[in-house]
Amino acid sequence: MKILFLLTIPLLIAAHSLRAEDSVWYSSAADSRNELKAAGTILDFNRRELIIKGVSGRETAIAADRVRRLEFARSAAHQAADQAFESGEMDKAKSQYAEGAKGETRPWAWREMAAQVVRCWTARGDQDQSIEKAGALFLELAREDLAPPVFAAMPLAWTDRPVSPALSEQAKKWRASDSIEGQLIGASWLLTTDREASVAVLGSLASNRDSRIADLAKGQLWRTEISTADRKTIERWQKGIDLLSPALRGGPWFVVGLAWARQQEPGRAALAFMRVPIQFPAERLLGSEALLAAADQLVLRQEKIEAKGLWQEIVTYYPGSPAARLAAEKLKR
Repeated sequence: MKILFLLTIPLLIAAHSLRAEDSVWYSSAADSRNELKAAGTILDFNRRELIIKGVSGRETAIAADRVRRLEFARSAAHQAADQAFESGEMDKAKSQYAEGAKGETRPWAWREMAAQVVRCWTARGDQDQSIEKAGALFLELAREDLAPPVFAAMPLAWTDRPVSPALSEQAKKWRASDSIEGQLIGASWLLTTDREASVAVLGSLASNRDSRIADLAKGQLWRTEISTADRKTIERWQKGIDLLSPALRGGPWFVVGLAWARQQEPGRAALAFMRVPIQFPAERLLGSEALLAAADQLVLRQEKIEAKGLWQEIVTYYPGSPAARLAAEKLKR
């Protein structure tokens, strides 16, 4: 069986036409495999809960980590921005999100758009100060009470690609700041070039009382253990991912993919990598890197036609990304 057909495609926030009623799909508290639906008007979506007011006027609070996907009324500009984002037109998406934000009166929906702008900047990778801009905007946004999918827009590094001098200097400032989010972002981008100091910061953050920060810091520290991790360790990491907030699992799955690749397990590595673009489609920079890594593993499995398909997908749907340039080169060979 080909490796690409073994995963399903859950989405957190679904695109739809403008409508009066909001809808929320969420997992049952008794059984996470069961999906429930609530309809009405979303009043707030923050770190702890989503509050929706039904047609009867009754308000229902749903734990934030149980929210699987939602649909809500969006302006024409917001819809256009989402469409541009999905097609990889990041400059167009940024301008449309800015236009949509002007008339957005719902704070939670405004935060969702701001997070998408962060993702637009992040998608370009370390070029034209895109990560610096993404980080600055996210740190402004982090002053608010962020819902899991918004917090997940934090522009962290999960690969060991070289970092430009400009980003390195900015990352040092973030790492030395009073902001725990800034410390995490900075340490992630400096983990390869300034390992000792970054590991020290991440080690401290791994015990932070904010579980989101602690969990992401632990995932970052896994990057330093890839070369020594054995199969039992990697399997333990995989089980640990299931305990994370669903919105934060993309980066850790990428690290697991790297670890399986190191163990010369291309099938397991490809599966881990493919989880990222499939289950976390909004994380476009990481998704493009994961597709590129998955293609390399498919080549090792002699699935060259499938690998070529992934390279073409990267070029088509992730234009302007570092992975797209590398995929284009591979297609020419």
